[in-house]
Amino acid sequence: MHREYLSRTQGSLNDNISRLASGLRINKTADDSAGSNVSIRMNNQLVRSVETAKYIGRIATLR
Repeated sequence: MHREYLSRTQGSLNDNISRLASGLRINKTADDSAGSNVSIRMNNQLVRSVETAKYIGRIATLR
């Protein structure tokens, strides 16, 4: 029982040290699933915008 408690405490400590060391709020999805979903959606939107801009640029060079 004590080993299990020690193991969980050590794991929690390692996670907290990892968060502090990285300076990031979200290191993995489990840290903040809602924030992670927003981040993924924003990244996907950015990728689509970049692809659209490239497409428009290609069309402009054809004229």
